[in-house]
Amino acid sequence: MFLVEYFVLAFKEHDPVKKEEKKTNFIKTTLPTLLTKLNKIQMENGGTWLVGQNMTWADIVTAEFIRQFGEAIGDPKLVDGYPHVRKMQEAVFSNPNIKAFRGK
Repeated sequence: MFLVEYFVLAFKEHDPVKKEEKKTNFIKTTLPTLLTKLNKIQMENGGTWLVGQNMTWADIVTAEFIRQFGEAIGDPKLVDGYPHVRKMQEAVFSNPNIKAFRGK
């Protein structure tokens, strides 16, 4: 549901008023719900990763999606209230291979 809402917001809705309403709902309802669920999954799995005890593609893709969403909505502190999600993002983006790939 999360991605469907995002793609409708980003690509399908052309009415500016409806688009703003959908954006507000997405930011205030959908994203917090998703981040709460991810944070809980990570907490139950040891605190850093979504699956297992090592970084997987799920962590990399999720960290990047969340980074892009925060950038798109102008909220670089999007994960501040979700410590396990933040920990995953920091772990993913501090990985030397990923840093090299991203050029940072």
